[in-house]
Amino acid sequence: MTMSKKHINRMNRLRHVALLLISMLALTSCERRDLWVYGDHFHSLRILVDWRTYLEREPLGMTAYFFPADSTLEPKRYITPGIHQWSGYLPAGAYTGVIFDYSQSEYTHQEFVGMEKASSAEVRLRPLPYQPDSLTELYGTACYYRPLPSVEPTGLYTVMYEPQDMALDTLRMQVYNGKYDDYIPYEERESFQSTLVEQVFKAEPEPIVWKMRIRLFITGIYYLGEAKGSIAGLANGHYLARNENNDVPCLMALDNWDIQVTGDNVGYISTSFNTFGLRSDAKTRAEQTTDYPAQGLRLNLRLLLRDKKTVLNYHFDIGNNVVISDDQLSLRADLNSAYTDHPVLPYVEALDGTGFGGVVVPWQDGKHVSVEF
Repeated sequence: MTMSKKHINRMNRLRHVALLLISMLALTSCERRDLWVYGDHFHSLRILVDWRTYLEREPLGMTAYFFPADSTLEPKRYITPGIHQWSGYLPAGAYTGVIFDYSQSEYTHQEFVGMEKASSAEVRLRPLPYQPDSLTELYGTACYYRPLPSVEPTGLYTVMYEPQDMALDTLRMQVYNGKYDDYIPYEERESFQSTLVEQVFKAEPEPIVWKMRIRLFITGIYYLGEAKGSIAGLANGHYLARNENNDVPCLMALDNWDIQVTGDNVGYISTSFNTFGLRSDAKTRAEQTTDYPAQGLRLNLRLLLRDKKTVLNYHFDIGNNVVISDDQLSLRADLNSAYTDHPVLPYVEALDGTGFGGVVVPWQDGKHVSVEF
């Protein structure tokens, strides 16, 4: 039985293919080599983070954002429980790096907006889950000096939570092109792994949340039953990449006041709270213990006297009374009788005989009951 010429040619081609495969296996059986690509568009990075300026403690995690100067590139975000360093990969180019503590989801009192680019990346105070019908009922008329846009001045204004602790550092980074001999295994290219070339940057996050303390002198403090208040004009957010506060004012409720009696029917009420601090449209921060110029800060108070029906509303422009202490990251406003028209409370009877005006009710006659021990 004879084979056709066409069938013989097909067999010869198959034989050649088999010989080629055997040759390739023989050449690669002694040593296996990875396929490598040259790195002219990548670079490996390492960020070393020092938290010693962060309120003398360390966070449980951190977030790193890298905003490229090239608007066609997307920002990259990394959340890690490691707090002392971050290692990874970025394409060559100019970046603004932002390192802050924790992950965004852990800031229950704050919200992050505009994170798609460096110019708009911002953390803001989160509004309360409810909005009262009228804040004037709580804090008096003209409780907010600046109406919100498109809102009639009826008292419908946003009340904000106070922020949590937050530390931040901003890095100006230039990631250079890799050289001809900077290369990584091809299969690791998408996992951003490279150990041959590495750029190192150092970050030192510092607190950006300030503590503000307010103390107000009162005459007739024995007649005070309850104090509530608000402060208007502080910044409601912080631009992350710029590392500066915004110029948007907010209204913060102040409901936890302490009372300190310092003399005969005189004393202070005081409170403290966390804030992002003064707005960016304020002048440059004064040096330590220097009085700060007036910047539209208004303290609003609603004082309910001990008769539980007399209500007095007070409003103080306190910008000139604010003292700044950068080393403690604090703002202080001490409103005493020396430089403010302090509240002078009128005498009122205590409600239902409570307080010092109580009446002793005598024991009523009853049967004697023997008690066994």
